[in-house]
Amino acid sequence: MKNVLLKTCLTGLALSVAGLANAQDAGDPVKIFTPQLISHAAISGAALSISADSVVDGDLAAKAAIAIGAGKSQTQEIYAGAAVATGALSRVKHIFSGAATAIGAGAHAQNIAAGAAITLGAGADVNKIVARAAITLGAGATNEGILTEEIIAQSAADGKIRNFDDMVLATKAIEHAQRALTTLNSSVTYPKSLYTTMGSDILAPGIYTGSALSIAANSTIYFDAGQGDDKDKNHVWVINLSEALTVGADTQFKIENLAEGHTANVIWNVGAAVTLGAGTQFLGTTFAGGAFNAATSNVSCGNIYAGGAVSVGSIGTVGDGSNGTTTGEPVACNTNAQSSADFTIADNEYSFAANSQCSVWTKEMIQQIGATSAQIYHYYDYNYGVGKNDYFHIKSDYGSMMTKSSNLRGDELNMMYIYRGTIDGKIYYGFFDSQEELLNCEATLIAEAKRRGLKPSFHSNYYYY
Repeated sequence: MKNVLLKTCLTGLALSVAGLANAQDAGDPVKIFTPQLISHAAISGAALSISADSVVDGDLAAKAAIAIGAGKSQTQEIYAGAAVATGALSRVKHIFSGAATAIGAGAHAQNIAAGAAITLGAGADVNKIVARAAITLGAGATNEGILTEEIIAQSAADGKIRNFDDMVLATKAIEHAQRALTTLNSSVTYPKSLYTTMGSDILAPGIYTGSALSIAANSTIYFDAGQGDDKDKNHVWVINLSEALTVGADTQFKIENLAEGHTANVIWNVGAAVTLGAGTQFLGTTFAGGAFNAATSNVSCGNIYAGGAVSVGSIGTVGDGSNGTTTGEPVACNTNAQSSADFTIADNEYSFAANSQCSVWTKEMIQQIGATSAQIYHYYDYNYGVGKNDYFHIKSDYGSMMTKSSNLRGDELNMMYIYRGTIDGKIYYGFFDSQEELLNCEATLIAEAKRRGLKPSFHSNYYYY
């Protein structure tokens, strides 16, 4: 066996760092964006409406009715606890409604499963349909036949919102996310306080807190990634407001100075309603305890999860889809589904679980750092063998056992990338499937350690035996 000690890398560890001393115990880690939430551009605890000529780059779900505007409006799949109505010439994918469904004249939909009647306007075109009441086809309207229970069951197996039970799970996920985001107010990184009013401004990455917030009309809010640590590739802005957010007309929100290969996540956690003035180009994902009122505004680089009714224009796209694409053009921002999926909160701190291939520090380990010194060692194994089984066991910080095994022949080389970390004499372990995963941790780790006020010392050594 040959071991090579590699350059240190601490990423996911500090990223998931469980709370420092004086931090509140927030319980188990919470993934803010579950697969259900990520796939849905908007989820409403009441009714939901999309304005005419809008493009929604994601699914829609609501406890009550959903209405899609006429014209060039496009969206993905729809679940509504009540009725669904799509405007003339609009285009949508599958529809699951708890009540009646009406497809506008010249509009298109894929499969429809309705809890009551289905009505297709003149010239409307749909795939298969099933209804618990009458099916009415307007002049020239077409459909491909009956939607079977088998097809419905297959479409329900993808983890999206298809029924009341799915909606309950999504609602709980939103509630958990809001509570977890609020714990960041107790972060050791000392969140910045916001006044109740603001105009044009530049915000560095970080946690912001406030009560109600009103942003003046014609303002421009810049989220400046350049003000963050240049070694941190995941730039985050979390705005926690206990009350309402009101944005004046024609206000712009922009991400700037985002380096190539970096990501930006803007998250608004609002305790009450959100109201956007006409012509506002909003940015980021919103968790709102109340309604989201933005019928004449658009949202980019994020989704909408509201306890109340939602009214909005385009979500996650630019343009009106007139180039013929089914979901419009993607917004020019480096917020992506993967970086959102990896965003996790535990013990009043956030992390990116994408870096969880780097081990995490427990709260006890962090507290033992004391004078902010730590030594982290990384190495990888080349295991050679002929006709034998090699097993390597690693105990994680949470006590689970991870095992990797290989049955090696003489011409095979098995590599496992492993690191051993030492903090005040205590050792923990983690592993990677590739050297690239290990090395990619370094920049993020250093930046995160710095952000948390830690000053770990790193060592690069190479040895063979």
